[in-house]
Amino acid sequence: MTKQLFALILAICLLLSFPLGCATETPDNPSQSAGATAQTGSDIAEETTGDHAPDIDIKNYNREFAFAKIGSGLDDDFFIPEKALNDGITDATYERAQKIKEHLGVTLVMRDAGDWEGYTKTIQTNVSTGTDNLQLALTHVYRGIPELVINNLVVDFTDLPAVDLEQSYWNKQLMDEVTIDGKYLIGYSDFCLAETHCIVFNKRLLSNNGQSLPYEQVKNHEWTLDELIARTQDVHKDLNGDGQRDIQDIYGMSGWGWVYLISFLTSSDFQIVDRDTDDNFRVAYSENSDRLSELVEKIRNWYNADGTWFWKSSPASGTVMAFKDQTSLFQLINTAGLIELKNYDLQFGVLPYPLYTVQQPAYRSLNWNGVLCVPNTVTSADMVGETLELLAYEAAPVKTAFFDRLLGNKVANTEDDQEMLEIIWNSVVTDVGLITATSSDEMDRLVYMIPTICEKKNGNFSSYLAKNVRKAQIGLDRLFGQSD
Repeated sequence: MTKQLFALILAICLLLSFPLGCATETPDNPSQSAGATAQTGSDIAEETTGDHAPDIDIKNYNREFAFAKIGSGLDDDFFIPEKALNDGITDATYERAQKIKEHLGVTLVMRDAGDWEGYTKTIQTNVSTGTDNLQLALTHVYRGIPELVINNLVVDFTDLPAVDLEQSYWNKQLMDEVTIDGKYLIGYSDFCLAETHCIVFNKRLLSNNGQSLPYEQVKNHEWTLDELIARTQDVHKDLNGDGQRDIQDIYGMSGWGWVYLISFLTSSDFQIVDRDTDDNFRVAYSENSDRLSELVEKIRNWYNADGTWFWKSSPASGTVMAFKDQTSLFQLINTAGLIELKNYDLQFGVLPYPLYTVQQPAYRSLNWNGVLCVPNTVTSADMVGETLELLAYEAAPVKTAFFDRLLGNKVANTEDDQEMLEIIWNSVVTDVGLITATSSDEMDRLVYMIPTICEKKNGNFSSYLAKNVRKAQIGLDRLFGQSD
């Protein structure tokens, strides 16, 4: 990896609360046992952010630390591998596990807690029976989180000794947004490998259609939704000459017209749920409703334009368009999907979701990862807290390997593409509305408002809000014990 790429990755990690924290155990100096002995990632992180190596003494807990991954599309090896496979990512994650084992006598293991619909029941059963066989869970992005919180099934991270949320390898800014009664029941740290939505584009097709690469527009704060729509809505070429719109044709934009459309709310600087002056969670759709109506109508028209191919929430056979088939100039994608694309013979670039207008302060990317939760069954808060702190701090080689794997030589063959990914990860935010989508049917409908209205060509924005906002607020009030 070039020094330039390493420096870029470092910048991404630091600004998004992803600092490089490479650590080497030094048994002769226990107070520095989690620190580095040479000019490595942890030295750089400490010099540039003020982070310090966790002051955790060498111990021998002789325990397992079990982790369940529910809400991530990444393989287990990206978190805790059984062995190193000489492929970069498993080497880094395996080495991290070995360091923690040597320092704390803690063996990291993966544990099956059930799928996204059943994992909360597993945790609830463990709590009711006092079974301490799961110490950390990466949840679904929203399924099960309300149940974990309101049923006292998870631990406040500030109650775990050694956890220092002020260090930048903990994303306290995101955690602050979802505190409940001052408690940090939901966590984000460098152990998480962020997943969000982005846009990929085919460089060859863009050139063939006489379009310039959008990099400078992004850098100059000119990459807007109107610009994306203008580049895509009229691009349709009937390649097979059958007079039909199908996946054999070329389109300006394609993508799953469901989950990915939610992120346009976030990228356009809207929130589903915000806090009011009393710090209560409130449905925010009543604010700027005219502007929101304009956004919904704009996306719906684009969704149904001749030059776009969006497949529905439950796609019919033959409607899903693979970007690797090179029939779309742009496509909506999850960042984890970039890993697969670099296996194909195509030159593609990466872009953030667009601004709504150039007046918008910054790009915004919706966090589509799960959240970290510690089940309320831990019998050794010291062991769990120290392991969590080291998992986050010792993330440097993992982050380096992750970005290298994600970028590869297909994406990272230009500095522009690297810079786009930097912008994407620096702009990740969360939304309590998404996390609490299952607090009521009405909240779920508000989260999926844009794709739902797009699928219903005659859907009415005002009536949709009228049917759902009040009851969604009732669900929030019930969930968080709020009152007017």
